[in-house]
Amino acid sequence: MNVKIFTLPFDKETMDFKTQELDDFCANKRVVAQKSQFFEIDNRPYWTVSVEYEDVVIYDRIEESLDKTQNELMARLKIWRKEKASSAGIPPYIIATNKQLADIVLKKVTTKVRLADIKGFGTKKTANYGTEITQMVTKFYKNDKKY
Repeated sequence: MNVKIFTLPFDKETMDFKTQELDDFCANKRVVAQKSQFFEIDNRPYWTVSVEYEDVVIYDRIEESLDKTQNELMARLKIWRKEKASSAGIPPYIIATNKQLADIVLKKVTTKVRLADIKGFGTKKTANYGTEITQMVTKFYKNDKKY
């Protein structure tokens, strides 16, 4: 678990604590717990906040949060998904959503057991697509970029 501590000074002009830094930080985090304490130094009020958090990946903009290698694998998985969906006559998201593909990339899923841990990959999806997905990921990380 991650923890970050903020000490926020009181702004006499606005009669409020300057919370912008805290607000910006929490915008893409899942706050698990927080503790706060008010105190004064030289008659100047402060508010200290301890934030226990988990990072949250924004899947709408997943490519922005992936590194170059992860983006390459994500692109290959999307191409594979599109081809599979096209040949089956179904929408690509039925095979795997972008979030599921991102989870596969981020967790470097190379086994069906680990694939089954991805939310939305039950027995049927894992049976239907598991071998191809895990082989692609394994080959990709062995620097054999063919799939």
